[in-house]
Amino acid sequence: NFFDAVFSISNLHYFANPLASFAKVRLLLKPGGRFILIDWNRNSLKGKIYQAYMSAFDPAFAKVYTIAEASALLAQSGFTIEQTTHFRVGLLWSMMRIVAKKG
Repeated sequence: NFFDAVFSISNLHYFANPLASFAKVRLLLKPGGRFILIDWNRNSLKGKIYQAYMSAFDPAFAKVYTIAEASALLAQSGFTIEQTTHFRVGLLWSMMRIVAKKG
């Protein structure tokens, strides 16, 4: 119960246990605090290619999530989803942003 907002930028795909990570985020947030999650998005062809490449070549890699999958994990962890956004970075990267409120 320390922070108004917590950010996770481009690292969800390395979380071996996202539910445990999200539980720790909830402990850090004040009541009504926001968790802003930005990561790769598997909804696109490029996201699917990234998933296959990273699975083959990076032993620390866990999974690239879709917006729906990541939102469901956050909801399961007690967050209320306030906003989801899909955006691109340059020509290659398909990203997602999820704003979730501590319930």
